[in-house]
Amino acid sequence: MLRLFRAVLLFAGLHVLTLLASFTEFSSAQIDPTKALVGTWEGYAQGVRGPDGRTIVIRSVKPKDDVSWVAQGNFGLTGGDLRRTTFDVSLENGEIVIKFITGPKTLNPVRLVLKGDNRLEGMMESQKKGNAPLVNRPFKFEKVESKPKDDK
Repeated sequence: MLRLFRAVLLFAGLHVLTLLASFTEFSSAQIDPTKALVGTWEGYAQGVRGPDGRTIVIRSVKPKDDVSWVAQGNFGLTGGDLRRTTFDVSLENGEIVIKFITGPKTLNPVRLVLKGDNRLEGMMESQKKGNAPLVNRPFKFEKVESKPKDDK
C-alpha cells in the first residue's frame, strides 16, 4: 500500500512540475511582438547634446524565426523629420529586445527592452568626439499610440 501511495504522489508531483513548466513558457511567450511593438513611442535620451526628445514609430513587425523578428518604422527627434529605420527584435532571456542604429550623422547602437506593454527602456552607446571612449546613455520610451503616426 505504501508503494502505491508513493507512486501516486510521484505521478502527481510530475504533473505539477509539467504544468509549472508549461505555464512559465506560456507566460514568457504571452506578449506577441508583432502586436505589442506596433505604434508610436515617445521618450528621451539622457545626456545628449541638443534636444533629448526622441520618437520611434514602428509600422510592422514580421517574424524571422521563433525568437527573432524584423520591424520597419521611423526614428528621430520628437517633432522633427523621422528617418526610416529597421529594428532587429529578439527574445533574450524571456524579454523582448529591440536593437537599431541611430543615424545618419551618428551611428550609435541602441538596445531597448520591452517593459510591460507600454514602455521601452535601455541604452544608447555614443562617442563624444574623436577617439573618446563610448558612453552608455539611458534611453526610455512610452507608447503613446497603438497605431503608427503618419509619415511627415
